[in-house]
Amino acid sequence: MYYTKILTKCQEVFLRCQKIVVDLALLFWYNILMNEIDYAYLAWLALAIWGAYKLGKREGISATLDYMKEKKQIDFDE
Repeated sequence: MYYTKILTKCQEVFLRCQKIVVDLALLFWYNILMNEIDYAYLAWLALAIWGAYKLGKREGISATLDYMKEKKQIDFDE
């Protein structure tokens, strides 16, 4: 009987410790993954901004030169 009580108390302590360890492990991995996701998001965001800038610059300059040619403000035959 006494042995069963001790075993039960030991099991309770073990299960509590196991829960704490699992919670800490999940929290640790969650923080690592969130940091990696944040870095990946920032990398993709930077790549998207760079691509939009390059595309916008090319299209904007092309549209401006076409507009100036139509208005006879610029001549490409020089």
